[in-house]
Amino acid sequence: MACPNDLSLGPAASCRTLDFTLGFEYRVLFVLHYALSCLLLAHLASHTAFTHARVTKHRLDPLMAAKLLAAAVGVAVTATVLAYSNRALADFPGLRNWASAGYALQMGYVVLLASGSYLRHTRNIAPSTALALTLILSVLFGIAHVRTLLIASVSPTLAALSVVVLAWQITQLVLELLPKRRFLNSEHLPKAKEATSSVVSRLAFTFLFPLLLRGRKEALSLDDLSSFGIPPPMTAEAAGRALSDELAQTKAHRTPWTLIKASLRTFLGAFLAPVVPKLALVGATFAQPFIVQAMLSFISSYATEGAQPVHSSRGWALVGAYALVYFTMAASTAFYFDKVYAAAMQYRAALITIIYEKSLRLSANMAQTEGSGAAVVYMSVDVERVVEGTTYIHEAWAALLSITLAAIIMWYQASYAMLSTMAVICFFLVVTTCVASVVEKSQMGWMEATNARVKFITSAVSNIIPIKLSAIEAQFPARTSALRNTEVDRLKHFFRRLVSVAVLSTATVNVAGVAALGTYVALGLGGPLEPAKLFTILTVVNLLTLPISTIGHVFPQILASLASFRRIAGFLAAEEKGDLAGDDNHWLGPVPRVAAEVEKGDSVRSAASAPRDISLAGACFATGLGSLPVLEDLNITIGDGKLTMLVGPVGSGKSVLLRSLLKETYLVRGSCTFPAPGSVSYVAQDAFIFPASVRANIVLGQPFEPSWYKSVLTACALDSDIASMPQADMTHMGDKGDTVSGGQKQRIALARAVYTRSPVTLLDDCFSALDAHTASNVFDSLFGPIGLLRGRTVLLATHILSHLTIADDIIVLEAGQLVAQGTFDTLRASAIDVDAYTSQKKHNKSAGGSSSPQTAVVLEDEVPIPIPAVVEEARPASVQSNDDADEDGASLKLNTWAPYKFYFRACEWNNLILTAVTLLCAGGLEIGLQIYLKEWSQAGGYSHTAWLLGYASFAVACAVATGLSFTAYTQTATPHASRSIHSQMISAALSAPVAYFHRIPPSRLVNRFTGDVNAVDFTFPISLLDFAFSFTFILGSMVLICLAVPWLAIAMPALLYAYYTIQKFYLATSQQFQRLEMSSKSPLFGTFNTALSGIVTIRAFGAQDLFLRQGAHHLDRSQMPMYYRYAGIRFLRTTLSFCTLFVAVCVALLAVGLRRSTSAGFLGVTLSQLVGFSQGLQNLILAWTRVENGIVSVERVREVTNAPAEPKRDADAADGSPTQWPALGKIEFRNVCLKYKEDLEPALKNMSFTIRGGEKMGICGRTGSGKSSTVLALLAGVDPSLVTGEILIDDVDIKSVQTDVLRSSISLVSQTPSLFYLSIRKNLTVGFPVDTPPSDDVIWSVLERVGMREAVNKLPGKLDAVLSSDGMEFSRGERQLLCIARVLLEKRKIVILDEASSSMDMQTDARLRIVLQTHLKDCTVIAVAHRLSSIVDFDAVAVLEKGQLVEHGAPRELLARPATQFAKLAKTQGITA
Repeated sequence: MACPNDLSLGPAASCRTLDFTLGFEYRVLFVLHYALSCLLLAHLASHTAFTHARVTKHRLDPLMAAKLLAAAVGVAVTATVLAYSNRALADFPGLRNWASAGYALQMGYVVLLASGSYLRHTRNIAPSTALALTLILSVLFGIAHVRTLLIASVSPTLAALSVVVLAWQITQLVLELLPKRRFLNSEHLPKAKEATSSVVSRLAFTFLFPLLLRGRKEALSLDDLSSFGIPPPMTAEAAGRALSDELAQTKAHRTPWTLIKASLRTFLGAFLAPVVPKLALVGATFAQPFIVQAMLSFISSYATEGAQPVHSSRGWALVGAYALVYFTMAASTAFYFDKVYAAAMQYRAALITIIYEKSLRLSANMAQTEGSGAAVVYMSVDVERVVEGTTYIHEAWAALLSITLAAIIMWYQASYAMLSTMAVICFFLVVTTCVASVVEKSQMGWMEATNARVKFITSAVSNIIPIKLSAIEAQFPARTSALRNTEVDRLKHFFRRLVSVAVLSTATVNVAGVAALGTYVALGLGGPLEPAKLFTILTVVNLLTLPISTIGHVFPQILASLASFRRIAGFLAAEEKGDLAGDDNHWLGPVPRVAAEVEKGDSVRSAASAPRDISLAGACFATGLGSLPVLEDLNITIGDGKLTMLVGPVGSGKSVLLRSLLKETYLVRGSCTFPAPGSVSYVAQDAFIFPASVRANIVLGQPFEPSWYKSVLTACALDSDIASMPQADMTHMGDKGDTVSGGQKQRIALARAVYTRSPVTLLDDCFSALDAHTASNVFDSLFGPIGLLRGRTVLLATHILSHLTIADDIIVLEAGQLVAQGTFDTLRASAIDVDAYTSQKKHNKSAGGSSSPQTAVVLEDEVPIPIPAVVEEARPASVQSNDDADEDGASLKLNTWAPYKFYFRACEWNNLILTAVTLLCAGGLEIGLQIYLKEWSQAGGYSHTAWLLGYASFAVACAVATGLSFTAYTQTATPHASRSIHSQMISAALSAPVAYFHRIPPSRLVNRFTGDVNAVDFTFPISLLDFAFSFTFILGSMVLICLAVPWLAIAMPALLYAYYTIQKFYLATSQQFQRLEMSSKSPLFGTFNTALSGIVTIRAFGAQDLFLRQGAHHLDRSQMPMYYRYAGIRFLRTTLSFCTLFVAVCVALLAVGLRRSTSAGFLGVTLSQLVGFSQGLQNLILAWTRVENGIVSVERVREVTNAPAEPKRDADAADGSPTQWPALGKIEFRNVCLKYKEDLEPALKNMSFTIRGGEKMGICGRTGSGKSSTVLALLAGVDPSLVTGEILIDDVDIKSVQTDVLRSSISLVSQTPSLFYLSIRKNLTVGFPVDTPPSDDVIWSVLERVGMREAVNKLPGKLDAVLSSDGMEFSRGERQLLCIARVLLEKRKIVILDEASSSMDMQTDARLRIVLQTHLKDCTVIAVAHRLSSIVDFDAVAVLEKGQLVEHGAPRELLARPATQFAKLAKTQGITA
């Protein structure tokens, strides 16, 4: 029936229960709604028409036809309603105009809907959210209107037509929500189904269920996730390119503010997208106090004697209000986190992309300074923290808004009591902010300590095999422990600040409650404290719980994110490689060209008129801005098409000159002309190999030409090597080429330079790692009469004398200055002793002793030495590694509690028990406090002082108990676990056998010691604490809810089972997402490290785009598990929110249904608890989820601690004491055979020879002959079960000697210098106990002997100067000399030199021989050498071939017999008897 107020705006009808007036419906639900909807659709249609292209296969597909047909029906139906409405509403003349306007707008809406639907269908990949939302509102409003028409009995026909309209709206809505993937063009069809899902589908997570179900049944891999894909905006190509382009427009000096502005301009829409759903969530949250008050008033009307009971319809309406409020909270929560995580994913991709791009632009000096350890920290810690900060910002503003709204509500509920409440809150906020202000400094201090540890660990892991073989691993735990202790101490300091903030935030709620109630009763503002009033006030105070705790939690996190943001901004502002000034052929330093050249009296030549010669005029180069020049006043011309060789002693600046010609240093004075960029190829002294196939390393992004490629392989003697590899040239190379030998790496790098056909080729001592025969063949193939590099401009830095004889020109450098330039004969005719600058000298006693070019290569008329196929001595196939191997098995499920037990044992049980007891006390006090408030509310009377004091006592006790539990956990349990676990990892890694490190890539170990250890230090323990704290809160809330509504206790088991099932279903796949996310970072970090370590080579070849694509590939793969993990978290949050909706509605239903027996006091406790129950439940499950995900890191570090230990041996050596053995250093091999695997051919076959004590023996042979295997056998570097025969030292079989005792008696200098991120002093004494190092005088004396005193003395800190991770402050030869100095300090009886002199000139090599003859004269020395000149004066030499000893004797005697293999090898190097 019609009501008297039906013509008014209402909104409630006066005579119909829970119904709107017709006036309200036509004015608001029709006119206003459809007017706004028409404006929205008009804008949407015009914007889509002008900015979007068609994405569907056809202009009209079946789904679009169905939509248009439905729209046509809608137009007809709404037109009918419009025509009939005037007759139907004849009795309501005041409504006819509004009704006609409303129905007309409805018809116009349908017309616009048809056009908008067509445009959005054909030009957008996903169903339109805007269209769907307007239809959803139309359906809801239509239901309300139909109900009113039926109840009011206005017109049965109009009601029937309205039902038809409603049916059409529902049909149109269903059609608009249907997916259209099968109708999209392939180029517009993303793999990720969410990108093409409707708003309802995203809310229901239908796109995620197939993956969750699959992950529950089977193990997932990254390839599986790749098949599901990620939305295009989250890829490196989309997000990274957008921010990179925005930053490229910024010409000014980049500051953090510059990065902020660029980020906002790029992602403003993504950053603001969560605002609307967050506002909806805040609004629904603050509707709770009103429905709590209304519900308590309703129940009190039945529970209070003499009160007039309120009509039951109000109670059922309140049930509907609870459903609406909590549904709004659940839906807004889903959409909020959808937008938050989408923005976070996009920003992560963007930040990592610009960091990676920046790494490729860094100056070589800065790339060296940063080191790979710092690079990992930027990506593994800083980016993740900044991304988290983007989510915390929304929590922060929402928290401030919530506090403001709560204050307003408090004013209306408790009047002036609001002022005292807000005063307390403001006081605590100020105190919390002051405490939080130091959090950033604490976090920065912790990060600095982490950086120092990571850099040292990275350098140690990179040299782990030399560490093991040198038996210096025993000293590393102490050095690592010192760094770790500093890091943990700073972490504890950081935790103390966080705990202070957390305790203050937690205490604020109770203190605010005391202030509110105290002021309320003190001023007598409302008479007795009835349950409705008391619990409404406390509900509002509880609403402050989350925002206040959020403020305390997110502000420190935001400050920590800002600290990381500044670090990233600092990295982006770091020194870059200098750009060219003027044209591309003239590179100018900071000194103006004219001034510099006028000063030198030079003339200016344009690039067009200048020849292609490389010329330097008065050029001075420095390696860094502000540093002293390394090269002074160079006047050099390198002829076009000529082979120019560069010689000079170690540290003379040869490598610096080559890098200078690549524009990798700073031109302080003078000028330099150089060919255009992209016309240069370069081979570094340390060959650059990146994780990819052999072919990819050689081709390096160039078009693949099979015939030319084969010619290059043949010229570089790689044919046989590649044929022996498991997958030929598609065999994957590990980190830094760790799956192949040094010689193979150099030849692959050389093949890369040849393949590019660059006009200019720069070679930095690239033949040093090759054996004599291979070097001779490769040299002849490249530089012989028909060599592949003939006719190109080549600058070759070398120490090999035989190479100089065919050079067109020779440049001699010494101490950074030009000594001479000319042909070989010219220099010989002058006073220049060319021999002194090489590593070889003539051993030719023939007439005149003169040399000729014929000694450099095998003459055509000579019979070639019968050499088998050249096969480099590589690691066996069983230890071939893959950089992505960390992804394998990443999705295996954890089925045991072993990781938890491992972590808890590391915490120590007494620390955990103390934490648990104090935390349970805090939880018990919170429950007691709520029961205390219930008793207070029912006590009646006006005297509340005693009650208030009791409340205050509870509040103080809760804060103290919480503080004690947090402190006990973060200051005892967590630090103890951090120290213990890291110590176990170090101990296990250093105790593992050498073969273990052949299987495990260095990047994987680095990832364990960085990302995983960071998770064990901070993320996992905080998640564990969050779970424990949330568990006590939820447990207390459930107890109180069951006390208030006992019937709900019946449903509790089912509810708990539902919660368990939800988290179990989620965790089954979430753990795999977490594990895949962490494992996918290893290739990403490895790519970043590779770029920094090989930056000079990458830029020389112009391969930046190739590595950017490689980085983008690994970034996208790392985005996938993170995206689906976030999607899983959204699913969990949304599901839990709907569970809370169920609990809230059940409580409301039971309270209303049992209203005559429900306690208002207990119900008040329940409803006030229910306000925080939803968030608390989410926090509990999400905290447990984070714990379960974090346990992945614990398991990964536990895997390291469970690494197999090197087997112990029964030690029965002479006297059993390492100090007495060996006394002589006699070494004897007796029929030694060695395999790397049972099913492989022996690498050594019946090897037998004897080295007397103090004797110097060289081992030589062509590649693959068994030289390195001989060294490994002596150092017990292979499983004893794979070695047969006997190896005796001083007549003691080494199998009976403990491995550490054996290796500690032998000093090893490997081909690659082993230096660490330590001071020079500690690098030289790394094998000594920390507390008993040699004195500085002894160290300086040793440096003097090896010729490094002056170089070290030039460094700012001298012995205290800290080397970079790779020791790049020195040339490779100088680094080897530092390793020789370490040998002299160790004073061991046996010394092994594995190609130690390969990068040394003749003078340095001569100094080394003097050291061997004097300071090591009593030591037994074994030298593996490709350069026979370094061993020709030894006591004996062993020539190996195919794992067999073919010759053994005095070098001079073997040289005297031309038919010997040694003499033939020597002849290829110009050495004769």
